[in-house]
Amino acid sequence: MANDYDSNPFGGEELKRKEDAITRGIVVCLIWNLVAVTMAWIKGEGIPGAYVLWYRPLYRAMRTNGALMFGFFFIAYSCLYLIGFVLFALESVISLWVIQEVLRYFRSSGKVEEAKRDVRRSSSTMMVALGHG
Repeated sequence: MANDYDSNPFGGEELKRKEDAITRGIVVCLIWNLVAVTMAWIKGEGIPGAYVLWYRPLYRAMRTNGALMFGFFFIAYSCLYLIGFVLFALESVISLWVIQEVLRYFRSSGKVEEAKRDVRRSSSTMMVALGHG
């Protein structure tokens, strides 16, 4: 894998490493989601996670009017969703940061001028092909 970075003709080895870290982060988020859903499935006899994690504990708490059941509902609900939220929020922030780095690299490498030339060239070719040139 180190050879892939070393042979990068654009010199963006650090950007490639950051992009790979984001990919690993997305995989971690999805694995967390899979673990949470699997735990709910195992506990809930194959019933959807929303029923097991939200409706049923809340229904039991309302039916028994027990503070312990309400406490369990709020703790379980908060912990699972907070962990998932933090993981996805962190992944989003890191992804935005890497997108900014890629854009900064793109602008500093002279690729913007190259892209403008390509657009001008292709638009003039298109105009000639359409008979407007």
